[in-house]
This record gives sequence, C-alpha cells and structure tokens, in this order.
Amino acid sequence: YQIDAWKTHVWHDESRKPKKKEFKLSVIAKAVFFASLLVRKSMAARIKATILYATETGKSETLARKLHTLFSFAFKTKVICMQDYNISNLDKETLLLVVTSTFGNGDCPGNGESFK
Repeated sequence: YQIDAWKTHVWHDESRKPKKKEFKLSVIAKAVFFASLLVRKSMAARIKATILYATETGKSETLARKLHTLFSFAFKTKVICMQDYNISNLDKETLLLVVTSTFGNGDCPGNGESFK
C-alpha cells in the first residue's frame, strides 16, 4: 500500500548518512584462512563409519549409498561390498553399519557369503 521508506529516502545532510564499512583484503583473507583451519580441524575429528552391504538385486547397495549420503554430514563414511572387505579389520572399526538382504528361505546374498 505504501512504498518502503528506506527505498525512497534521500539524504539531505551527508554527515548524518550512515557510512559503509570497508574491509581490507588482508583482513578478509585472514578470516577465510582461519575459517578453513576450523573446518579442516573439525573434519579430521569426525568418527569413521564403515557401511558394508551384500545384495543380489542391488537394492541393499542403493540403501547403503543413501545411508552414506545421510551419515557423511556427521561421520567420515565409506561404503564397501562385503566380498571386498577384509574381515581382519572388524576389530578396528569404530562404527560399522551392515545393510544386507535375504532371498529364498532367508539365504544370504552371494557377495555376503564370507560373513556367514
């Protein structure tokens, strides 16, 4: 109904006009460098999570990839097929998520036989 005052106002007294802040490039560069250090430090401190999957049709792999996308915001995740995973690394895992399917009479998928 009315035009906003700050869009149409004209300053008659230049001394009362608010001054724009000017930043030096060196100050901005230091701020960006500091922020990148903080991000790097927080990324290194994230907990490692491993997502193992075994599948016949590919649905479990799709779900594992979706979990990876979801968990990657808070964890350092990796997705590995069960047949490619070294079982001796199980005791070194801090967080392990297993996504698998069954078929027939509850049989495990072919690429998950090593975990049977």
